[in-house]
Amino acid sequence: MEPIRQAAVVVPVCDHKALILERAGHLRFQPGFHSFPGGLIDPDDHQLKCEGPGPAAARCAAVRELLEETGLAGPGSFDQSIAKIREKLLNGDTSTISDLIEGVDWSRWRYLGVWTTPEYANIRFETHFFACRFDRHELPKPNIEVARTWWIDQAEAHARWSAGTLPASPPVLAALDAAINPTDPFDKPGSARDLLSAGGASRYLPLVTPTLPPATHTNCSLVGGEGCLYVVDPAPVDPGERELLWRAIETLAEQGEQLSGVILTHLHHDHLGAAAWLAARADVPILATAQTQSDLRLGLGAGISAGGAGAVGLPEVTQLLAEGDTLPGGWSVLLTPGHAKGHLCLWHAQTGTLIAGDMIASGSTILVEPEQGDLCDYLASLERLAALNPRLIVPAHGLPIAQGRIALEKLRDHRLERERKTMAALQAVNSGVIGELVAVAYDDTPSFLWPLAELSLRSHLNKLVFEGRAYFDGKERWSVDEKCEAE
Repeated sequence: MEPIRQAAVVVPVCDHKALILERAGHLRFQPGFHSFPGGLIDPDDHQLKCEGPGPAAARCAAVRELLEETGLAGPGSFDQSIAKIREKLLNGDTSTISDLIEGVDWSRWRYLGVWTTPEYANIRFETHFFACRFDRHELPKPNIEVARTWWIDQAEAHARWSAGTLPASPPVLAALDAAINPTDPFDKPGSARDLLSAGGASRYLPLVTPTLPPATHTNCSLVGGEGCLYVVDPAPVDPGERELLWRAIETLAEQGEQLSGVILTHLHHDHLGAAAWLAARADVPILATAQTQSDLRLGLGAGISAGGAGAVGLPEVTQLLAEGDTLPGGWSVLLTPGHAKGHLCLWHAQTGTLIAGDMIASGSTILVEPEQGDLCDYLASLERLAALNPRLIVPAHGLPIAQGRIALEKLRDHRLERERKTMAALQAVNSGVIGELVAVAYDDTPSFLWPLAELSLRSHLNKLVFEGRAYFDGKERWSVDEKCEAE
């Protein structure tokens, strides 16, 4: 796991509005999400000392990032033009940072607090938040890290976040509120275990599960409406994690949301470890597709895709979900076979929110095991979901994903590129066993991962055989289909 990175963010405010930005789509961390100017604290930031609120290095980083990302620096008196300082910074010349820092009017700045990215995230930050009071709504000039930026009213930001049109992480809304309505500094440690939301209609709780690395948690989503609550993929086997989930359910019950059922997106055991326990404790049904019900009765769902979790305490599906079924709150059931034969997703059209199960993950890829899934179906399901153009995807593993269509299409393209490499491997090896083919088709993957890659490769080979582009001798050797070569 990567170390925690030190970062700083500033919320520019003026007349009860804040300057918010949309992160560019090419960024590694949360592309398409909304945030405020900020970034990593660089070594040069530690060398500059100045009086003002909060840690000096963080404050220096905040104003530097503000200038780099928006072309603004806030109130102050500067020896060089802000445009010239920014030009040098964007070209990698840090010699004028001291001019920037010394010219800032730090009396306009206020320290809001520190927020640490949760422990389950694949990229973690300890972020110091500031507010800077502007005299007018200055016009920014965004750099390449910013898709767009504008001044937004606090109420509008919350309304758009709830409607799903302004996906943002929880600290963004907290920092906005603290910047516009002065409060005591907040402190959110990485060990905090809150019910989370990135906007839209879904809340989720990351819970520790025996899942497939690099993931360590499974997101348990909570959806519903009209006083009904459904828990999607309650996965933990650890008693402490189960109690954490139960406390969240009790809190929502106090707010008028009563648990009505447990929903399983599919049969893998890293998605259902607490299903039978929760259904019995709350006396509610377990809902899934007919295929998932049948597969669980056969004891399926263990193996690598489930992180090695065994068939212990498998739940009995007592209520079936089918394509087009609707749940309270405007949720629709979508059958999305591929990763597993009985896989389903939940779609909230009003806010563009997709509960995706294992159709996609942030920070890792999705394994399609040949015995439990089907690559043809998986690619078709990806295309179907991409056509919905989700504003926000909540996967079972990793952080929520904005710009859902782009993310789903990128995943589909990755699979098709691997298919091209599989065909090239067949042509290069001629007639080969799986170990020979994986060394060519996955030559860009560390060899210690090849045993895992072999499962994915088998799924690709099965698809090529089904399409008449490859041949399997029924024992151990694969080759390019002669008819295909002749054509």
